[in-house]
Amino acid sequence: MSCLHCEASLCDKHLKVHSKSPEHVLSDPSTSLENRKCPVHKKILEYYCTEDATCICVSCSLAGEHRGHRVETLDEASEKKKDELKNVLQKLITKREETEGRVQSLEERRRKAQEKASGEAERVTALFIDIRRRLDDLEKRVLSDISRQEKEKSLSLSAVIQKLEIQKDELSRKMRHIEELCNMTDPLTVLQEPDTGDLCDPEEGGGDEDTGGHDNQRHDVDGLDVTVISDTLHTGLLSVLTKSMPKFYAKGTNDLSLRLKQVTCGFTS
Repeated sequence: MSCLHCEASLCDKHLKVHSKSPEHVLSDPSTSLENRKCPVHKKILEYYCTEDATCICVSCSLAGEHRGHRVETLDEASEKKKDELKNVLQKLITKREETEGRVQSLEERRRKAQEKASGEAERVTALFIDIRRRLDDLEKRVLSDISRQEKEKSLSLSAVIQKLEIQKDELSRKMRHIEELCNMTDPLTVLQEPDTGDLCDPEEGGGDEDTGGHDNQRHDVDGLDVTVISDTLHTGLLSVLTKSMPKFYAKGTNDLSLRLKQVTCGFTS
């Protein structure tokens, strides 16, 4: 331990005798004891001025610039600050749990988007099984469109999830810092810690508009744009059939186009 009165650190052997003297104030071992003394009166800091939020010595309280101010012992002030820190810690715990829940929700939505894309790809593949070889290029193009959309949706969600993971890590870092403060036995170190009010800023990390909590239009990832797929199928099939059946195309272009629209719209619905 370190003795503030003697400005020295003691081993266990000398501490037993030394600690019997009441005027000796012991604290955790420290290599710098000057910051534990009043810079004005060079006396041990024993009180905390609540009006100026600073640690003071007895001379500051009785005859110094803090005379008449409301003061508390360091232990009392430290316990109050620890209570505040515990409240902040609880808020951070709750906020992290909410963040984890939102990450899980987004993970589930991404999984559904991938399953939807996989199902669409299988249906498109089945459509082209019985069609001639020249439709292979069209099949690949449609599958490419589906794959692109799925990747875009997945990347969009991945960016949001990554942001939330960073926010969760930041919350965990703050929690560890507060836990370290709460576990400290030295009240002066706790009290000299900067104001902790900004450790749990409710606006920090963005709201739902940043993470897709309620902005369904901005992060609608539960389905693909089937209109694009339908248009690709209609145009491709019409092109293939008109090249394969020029006489039929010449006799009924509009009818063929209408029927292809009905087929492709029914397929993608």
